Amino acid sequence: MSLPLSKHERDFASLLWSNGPLSRRDVVERTGTHPTLVGTAATSLLKKRIARENPRPPKNASTNGHAPPPATPSGRPRSPLEIDPASRHVLGIAIQPAHVSAVQLNLLGKLLSQTNHPHIPGGGPAVVARAAELISQLSSESTLSIGVSVPGFVDPAARRLLLSAASPETRDLDLTPLYTAANQLPLTVHNDMHALAARWQLSNHAPTDEDVLLAWIDDGSIGASILLSGRPNRGCVTGAAELGHLRTPLPTPTCFCGRQGCLERVFSSVYLDVPDLAVHLAAYPDPKSITSALATSLADAANLLRPHRIVIASPYATLPLFASTLTAAIESNLLPGLAGKITLTFWPHPTQGTAETAAYLPLSSLYQREWT
Repeated sequence: MSLPLSKHERDFASLLWSNGPLSRRDVVERTGTHPTLVGTAATSLLKKRIARENPRPPKNASTNGHAPPPATPSGRPRSPLEIDPASRHVLGIAIQPAHVSAVQLNLLGKLLSQTNHPHIPGGGPAVVARAAELISQLSSESTLSIGVSVPGFVDPAARRLLLSAASPETRDLDLTPLYTAANQLPLTVHNDMHALAARWQLSNHAPTDEDVLLAWIDDGSIGASILLSGRPNRGCVTGAAELGHLRTPLPTPTCFCGRQGCLERVFSSVYLDVPDLAVHLAAYPDPKSITSALATSLADAANLLRPHRIVIASPYATLPLFASTLTAAIESNLLPGLAGKITLTFWPHPTQGTAETAAYLPLSSLYQREWT
């Protein structure tokens, strides 16, 4: 469920997120929108307590050495609006295997509170029940909207979790308790990789006119999100690009999906039989060719999708040998027509699957038309 904002309200809010305080006249000049439409959007954002208006400086008041705001053509000072950091918040819930966490973020993405419930016995239904309890406990009149992130495939129309590492024993998990707990509040249930892509996009003020392949890489955990002109690729069910379940001929432990050879089982300390994958990668950038297998899969995905950008989000992004080896291997496997056209960047962001990242789902719904 999307926030009930008009196009002009969302565009105004997005400008405030990216550029800080702006007057109505500033927005008119930046967007070319009719002043009446901008004024109506501003009034609505103020009424909904999404934005607040800075008080106009009184005549002859000190400006502490700063120039006063420029005047409008009528001679009145321009009164800037800014995102209200205090009146409203969003709620983020992250569902993981036997684990639920929750946060409240203000509308600038600042952490207000956090709750963590690890080691929940009872499997998937118990985890969903605890998540619903947190929604009921943490929601209030000040809650603007709610985002829930889950690993795996979601059928939002049927409100079912179809396949997930969070509930490998239950292949069809009922998510109705989450919607019941949310009551009338807008609630989005999305794959945790799309939540990570939302966080990358907003926190980096990324352009929304690019196609992006964002890949998460960790020990035994690989996933991807595809953004098409800034919009998450949804497909027939809501889910991420299952990069981690690309099959290899390597003899790995059985994955939760029931098969052997999955890429995320190859790229793991279990497969290498080492206690710490980061230490191993720092010293040996291509042990047992796991980096090569990863690079080949990423390059194959890029050859298929032709994205403008590949973003690799990983706690290993700060390891120079691993990053340079992976980059060279990806570039060597790209088709000649794509070489030099795809930008490859690393994002050392170790918070995939967290409640704080889940809270960027409702923030993206607020600031990005592509996420509504």
